Amino acid sequence: MAKELTRASLVALLADLQAALDANIAETAEAQGRVDTLRNAQAELIQQASVITSTLARRFPGATVPEIRGADRTVIEPSVFASLSRIDATEAAVSALSGSFGVATPESIVDLFRRYGRTESRDSVGAALSALRIQGRVTRLSRGRWVAFESMPHRRLT
Repeated sequence: MAKELTRASLVALLADLQAALDANIAETAEAQGRVDTLRNAQAELIQQASVITSTLARRFPGATVPEIRGADRTVIEPSVFASLSRIDATEAAVSALSGSFGVATPESIVDLFRRYGRTESRDSVGAALSALRIQGRVTRLSRGRWVAFESMPHRRLT
């Protein structure tokens, strides 16, 4: 026998669905927080590896510098990347790195530039980041930690 649909039964069903949805949203937010924490930890590890790699290359010229596995998870079309202005290339690097690792650092941007054959210095990257911040194209999370403006949580569409 089919249960008769009443206003009360439909309201109760909606309340149950809302509770399940609320629980799912809370669980998703918790998982996203964990993902953000892991990406930040990855960015820190990659930044530390970048500093050590740079120091090794500087102090021991000609020595073979081991490549860090997992540090190059960014995908930028090399021909397009090479043709971009310094500011646009910096924005593309911030977007790629913050998408992969949660944040971009000036050192990680310089490393990415080097992998793609660009020769910008740490100072020129810093100047480009400042210009991009003024233009509202990147956001500084904290000292030396940048994200693309579109990856900021308040910019996400829900």
